[in-house]
Amino acid sequence: MEPGSHRLLTNRVGDAIAEAFTVKTGLTLTDMTCPESELDGAAGAVMTCEAATTGGRSGPVVLTVQGAEGTRVDFSWRLGDS
Repeated sequence: MEPGSHRLLTNRVGDAIAEAFTVKTGLTLTDMTCPESELDGAAGAVMTCEAATTGGRSGPVVLTVQGAEGTRVDFSWRLGDS
């Protein structure tokens, strides 16, 4: 597989980042809905998803693919002020 040729299922992204999200924000993701079912695995790919947390906050979470090696992809995010 060539770098960037794979795609990620967005319905699994929330589970994949849940623990790190909690550590970084102090909030627990309860739901995340993305506009598309797949995210391009190429470094630099961006998608904005709608998230809800146990703290009652909700808003856009911007997912950015930082790098991909095989099937490992790291994300960065920022929770909107909603």
